[in-house]
Amino acid sequence: MQDRFQRIHYHPKLFAIVLGLAIAISLAIAALAFPHMVESFANADNDDIMRLMSVRQWLAGQSWFDMVQYRIVPPEGIFIHWSRYVDAGIAAILVPLSFIFETETAEMLAVVIWPTLLKIALVVLVGFATRRLFDARVACIAVIFTMIWVVTSSFYFRPGRIDHHNVQILMMFVLTFAALWPSRPIAGGVVAGVAAAFSMAVGLESLPFVIGVSLLLALRAIFDWTHIARARFLGFCAAVSLASVIFWLGQTAPADWLLIQCDRLSLPVFALLGIGVVAGSLPLFVVRSPVLRLFGTVLLVIIGFVLCWPVLGTCAAGPYALLSPELQAYIHGSIQEARPIHEVAPTQPGVVNAMMTPLLSGTAFALYFWMRGRDAADRNATTHDILGQCLILGLIGITASFSQLRLVLMAAPVLPVLVGYALSRFVIDYAETRNSTSALGFLVALTLMMTPVAFNAPLAQVMPESETARRAQDADCRAGEELTKLNGISPGRVLSSINLGASLIWLTHHDAYAAPYHRSPAAFYNGGLGFQLAEAAFKQHVASIGATHVLVCAGTSYGDSSYPTALATGDAQSDWLRPVPVDSEALILYEVLPEELSVD
Repeated sequence: MQDRFQRIHYHPKLFAIVLGLAIAISLAIAALAFPHMVESFANADNDDIMRLMSVRQWLAGQSWFDMVQYRIVPPEGIFIHWSRYVDAGIAAILVPLSFIFETETAEMLAVVIWPTLLKIALVVLVGFATRRLFDARVACIAVIFTMIWVVTSSFYFRPGRIDHHNVQILMMFVLTFAALWPSRPIAGGVVAGVAAAFSMAVGLESLPFVIGVSLLLALRAIFDWTHIARARFLGFCAAVSLASVIFWLGQTAPADWLLIQCDRLSLPVFALLGIGVVAGSLPLFVVRSPVLRLFGTVLLVIIGFVLCWPVLGTCAAGPYALLSPELQAYIHGSIQEARPIHEVAPTQPGVVNAMMTPLLSGTAFALYFWMRGRDAADRNATTHDILGQCLILGLIGITASFSQLRLVLMAAPVLPVLVGYALSRFVIDYAETRNSTSALGFLVALTLMMTPVAFNAPLAQVMPESETARRAQDADCRAGEELTKLNGISPGRVLSSINLGASLIWLTHHDAYAAPYHRSPAAFYNGGLGFQLAEAAFKQHVASIGATHVLVCAGTSYGDSSYPTALATGDAQSDWLRPVPVDSEALILYEVLPEELSVD
């Protein structure tokens, strides 16, 4: 029987129109952002600024394998646990532009063009893949949702976002759609494996998602008697293993091949891959019973973990294990995306609402229609099965977000599909029944999934005033026109709060001592816990690191009874710091007087 979707009139050109408008809007956003990019980039995420500095240093002659930022915590610098592959992509845009424009203009054009190209690639992928998996109606809504959901728009794909998360998200979408593809299972498995490997090479934040999709593929292969699921899983295993090694060799110096690195593609990840490949594939060739296959897989996983524990055990406590408990607690409290959703919600209700309301409602409504269609005589079995797999990944993402808010990304690749499917079914229900309940359901679903920002204004009323004021002060302090005024001072080594370090080395000729990267406990401590010290301890700390200047944001509180807070509010009296005249209302700069800086 013909699917109900096919009985509702659909204009064949609508998909092309929607996709064309999405691309045009993406280009328009880029064009409007460029004239103001210098100022907005100064207040960008630290990772975006540090990525630009990484590209700049590589083009200036720093080794492909050398990921040290030497202008933070000089002279040793800090190691940035990223991949040069993203640098290479940005440089491929920047270098040709530098032949035409001045360096600053070329850089700003590159930081606009790079995320815009990734955004266009994402909407094209979502559109065509969703149309293939479902139909053009679902695809149109999925494209629109991708353009407006904060995760796939303003958070990671707006002009200026060049760190690496948007590349990871794009690879996660490729991995998901390839894993769900209803035909050509070997090709789908290979594409999924290469995408998974590249996402991990770019950054291991995607590892939980790769594991989740791998488990889904493995379970499908174990319990599915057809060759399709097994072929896709085996193709995935072969591709992710080979591609991971190739990408690892391409970004890791030979001297570091035997190092155990818990935050980069290295031996611990290869151990996990080996366990998964052997445990998932071997039972497929040995036994036919799904129950025995599952038992064999679990047994092989246990044996694999026992054998590989000398490598895996080092990373069991996570990438922050080598940091002091005090510093781990500070990181947990200061990096919002690494905190559970229930801890972030009280201080950033608007962010949580914009991310989670579409996810929760989209998953719930899609689940409702999936349940309703289980026994329908005219349902498409393949579509129903694909939707079920999308729901599993969506539920995994929701569950994971209660561990860390950023793990909502585990559901990002399927959410446009879920939203598109749910809204399509509401429209079809109303078109067939003209029922007021269906119309009301559609309006409620549309509001929750497409326009959750409508709730942000009332939510902002419950946000603490101190938090709002602190963010405003931080933005003023990092403004490009303010920081560039420091170039009138002779080059020095500046101790500042943690959010100023990256901006300092980009906009000024000064070196910095603070940056939020866990590979350098010193950089984290200097601008974090170091700015919460009383005067005697702060003075001793400044003497120990050799800073020539201390920089604070006017009026900012860095912690109760901390000496930097007194410096920022003008309540401090000091014989070892001398105010330096700077024509800025947001910044206060002090010069360290070495002759007065005695350490007891």
